[in-house]
Amino acid sequence: MLNEARALRAGPAPEEPIEIQLEGFLDIFDARDISVTGIGVFVPRRLEGCHLRSPMDLVITLPAAEPFLASGRIVHRTKKEREFFGVEFMDLPSVRVREIADYVGQRLAEHGQTDSPEAFLRPFGARGLRAREGESLTLPEADLRLMSLLSELDGFRHELSQADQGGFSFVADEARCEIRRLHRRIRKHCEYHGLLLPSNVPECDE
Repeated sequence: MLNEARALRAGPAPEEPIEIQLEGFLDIFDARDISVTGIGVFVPRRLEGCHLRSPMDLVITLPAAEPFLASGRIVHRTKKEREFFGVEFMDLPSVRVREIADYVGQRLAEHGQTDSPEAFLRPFGARGLRAREGESLTLPEADLRLMSLLSELDGFRHELSQADQGGFSFVADEARCEIRRLHRRIRKHCEYHGLLLPSNVPECDE
């Protein structure tokens, strides 16, 4: 079941890849998946120059769309059968948020998972999101910031899981501290802006 506390993401169809150009690299990379908060990028093993939490600019080309520039930072790097890293978007313009939302909504609808982009944009604001006919749906700044914090939280939870599996206790302890810090920031942010606290964030830490 899809978790409404996170931005839903979708992977591209094999015959219609999402192409990514990274700052400082001539190669074109394929996206693993994308959401309004970030993107997963397949990379060759042992790719140098892409460090955790480092900022980067990337050019994204969605299927049948014009390329656009986005800024972000690497929040996790996963070494599975095919290595990839996750980039959290930073200050993504609302027009691009909508473009990505439309794409993700379309891909999920193809698999019967959701009806429209609004179905997964709406839960991020307690006020709800409205758009009159002919207007673009935009996310308030407070909602975008919440989504960014949730994406960062996902990155540290993934880092904790990897550290626990690898037996790296120091890294795991550091990740737990960051997770508790983000829990506090998210609770304060939601309280200040009148947003619903996401279900994957506890009301208090033990």
